Amino acid sequence: MWFFPESLSIITTHRCTAACAHCCFGCSPAQDRAIPLPRLRALIEETREVPSLAQVIFTGGECFLLGPELDALVGRCRELGLLTRCVTNGYWAVSPVAARARVADLRRAGLDELNFSTGSNHAQFVPWQRVVWGAAAAAEAGVSGIVISIEAFEGSPFDPSLLVRHPLIAPLMADGRVRVIQSPWIPNGSDWVGNTCAAGLAHAEGQLRFRDGNRTACESSLRVVSVTPDLDLVTCCGLNLEHIPQLHVANLRRQTLRAALEGIAPGLLKMWIHVEGPERVLEFVREKVPGFPLPLDSAHICHTCRYLHGSPEALAVLARHRQEVEDRVLGQFMLSQTGQAIAAAL
Repeated sequence: MWFFPESLSIITTHRCTAACAHCCFGCSPAQDRAIPLPRLRALIEETREVPSLAQVIFTGGECFLLGPELDALVGRCRELGLLTRCVTNGYWAVSPVAARARVADLRRAGLDELNFSTGSNHAQFVPWQRVVWGAAAAAEAGVSGIVISIEAFEGSPFDPSLLVRHPLIAPLMADGRVRVIQSPWIPNGSDWVGNTCAAGLAHAEGQLRFRDGNRTACESSLRVVSVTPDLDLVTCCGLNLEHIPQLHVANLRRQTLRAALEGIAPGLLKMWIHVEGPERVLEFVREKVPGFPLPLDSAHICHTCRYLHGSPEALAVLARHRQEVEDRVLGQFMLSQTGQAIAAAL
């Protein structure tokens, strides 16, 4: 294999109990796209053929709609020595008692991490108090890696202090069992016309990706591989991955996970994003074409990445000048892969 992914993110379904504006995958109760259960089970078994994989992430849509099957999948991951994470809106935590019961089942199965999403959009469909009850129940059950992610954008009416100062959450934050973060809420890829985003979501100046200190390498590119409800294999877990065709590298309907991965050469652009991030790539384009417009309103690395892949001009510039960066990028990438391969072998 050319690269060694550490995590497998399984987008179990696009069906969700919420229908948030700007949802990254356009999820809603009306969506019915989902990975068939037999293929879900087979994917877990196929992780045994990819030694670098250490974690399976169940997400969506809403992965808890799998019901007891989610517990069984988590349990099988545990038997295979894999860490597990679930990403949810917390709809199932309708009371403290219900939250404890649901989390207890998953914890017995072996769940390691639980991430919640909330904010002004989510709260229209799932009361934020359910996230509180779910997170508190998870901490009580001994789940680690509990994260509550709040949608962040200018003008959001959601008050983060509702969570940060909540009597059930504040002590859990103090002892490190729960983290509450504000993550930029960005336009869905379908909000773009060509390479222009018309959604108009604004963000605080300090969140903008082209500010000094905010340009980072992409932690998910080639480290995480995702499987969509259409069984496409994608080389990241990005929010706009459904709208970046270049990241869809194989389909798993008729081949195993390992067979697909063995047939993938990462390509210079994916490696460059992996080691330096899309902002650095676009700034290189700007050096070659001084008038090239940068997406200076980008507050999320996935927003920048969508802009980069959607720009024929940028991609053409990179093709013409690839030799100028090839050796540096390949060297950095191989160094990172060597470290991952050693870690996977230990």
